[in-house]
Amino acid sequence: MKRYLTLIILAVCFSSLSASAQIRFGVKGGVNITDLSLKNISNNFSASNRTGFILGPTMDIKIPLLGFGLDASLLYSSQKARISNRDNSVDKNVTQRGIDIPLNLKYNIGFSKIIGIYFAAGPNFFFDLSKSNKFEDIKFKKESVRVGLNLGGGVTLLNHLQVGVAYNIPFGDSAKDKEHGMSYKSKTWQVSAAYLF
Repeated sequence: MKRYLTLIILAVCFSSLSASAQIRFGVKGGVNITDLSLKNISNNFSASNRTGFILGPTMDIKIPLLGFGLDASLLYSSQKARISNRDNSVDKNVTQRGIDIPLNLKYNIGFSKIIGIYFAAGPNFFFDLSKSNKFEDIKFKKESVRVGLNLGGGVTLLNHLQVGVAYNIPFGDSAKDKEHGMSYKSKTWQVSAAYLF
């Protein structure tokens, strides 16, 4: 009997939260700044950042009484970096294009109807659309699905515009060359703006 009573109370709480939740849709765009780290590649080589972009629809779910919420986006993402050696005889751009799906738990602090801040964290799923990339005689095989962690925060203006910064850290390598034991990992900074209708 106690188990059924607990289930009924949980169902009532969940339905009341769902009823009070504000679900809004919008569009998000911004820039990716790739932080590429090399592993088991000659010390003569170094990686430098390049700027890509993100663009796509976004959804924001806010539970007003608790300050917590969720956001999810479906973004086309272009991530770029450059690998070069000391004498610049090798200079190659490394590009990853794919679908980026961040799912974040958010905590919102509203100072007024004009401005508020938020903090966000959650998993990130990246689906690579270009699975191989040749660098000199090395053929890197990119991971077709990459899972990582998002950490970020931002500002909400006029209850519609969100400007934020996030850092995405993949759990594993972004690409590997098994023959030579080489790999690289592409962590990204994202600076974005989202407009919610």
